[in-house]
Amino acid sequence: MKMSGLKKEGACQLKRMTSRSSDLWSFKLALTIKKQVCDPYSRTAITPVHSKFDQRRKRNATKHAIEKLIRHNDVFADIVNVLLFDGKERLPYQELQDSEYRTEGRTRQHAAHIEKRWSGLTFQIHCIGYDAASMEDSDLPMELYCDTMDDYVDKASQHESDELMGPIVPLVLDFRTANRSTAPSTLKELLNPDPKIDRFVSDFRINRFDLAWLPESTVEKFKSDFRAVIQALIQQRKRQ
Repeated sequence: MKMSGLKKEGACQLKRMTSRSSDLWSFKLALTIKKQVCDPYSRTAITPVHSKFDQRRKRNATKHAIEKLIRHNDVFADIVNVLLFDGKERLPYQELQDSEYRTEGRTRQHAAHIEKRWSGLTFQIHCIGYDAASMEDSDLPMELYCDTMDDYVDKASQHESDELMGPIVPLVLDFRTANRSTAPSTLKELLNPDPKIDRFVSDFRINRFDLAWLPESTVEKFKSDFRAVIQALIQQRKRQ
């Protein structure tokens, strides 16, 4: 028996909702596991980490859940619209297109990278700080600068000569809750050039966001399930 168009659309929507709920539940579960394993003072910590394999397994579970959730177009667009455009719907999720990510030769092997294209623009979301043991990433401006330049080289080799090559807009989401990052946010802060030549040195700024420290006024602007993720991170930070 064939399904009518209306029923088929309803079934597809239910499938997407079920998948979304599963992704959000997976993230919260991974966050709970991370709390139990990494916090020696947690009353619910019953299984200590005995090996690097256990730590990597818990970290990968969190990373997988985060990536799955952010890959949804409406979640991706919601993150960009809130963090870059103050909640204004500048990036329509219906028109987002997936973009392939070339991993060969990349410097940031430990970061999730979700990339989508819209109207000639390329938006990238880099995720860092999955586990409580994450160290300060002081070289992030240099690493992200190198990755972005590699992407421009790729785009230059693929685009047609009569087409304009659109810009790349990277965002960095920091999921750490123990300590707020004090790492440099620009290339100049990292390199600290001599004042005599400072004006001749090209700079590169990171659009970096410490999710666990976002103000409530910003969190309320999220319309997708990512709001629950940030609220979970904030609650964990306050419990520490």
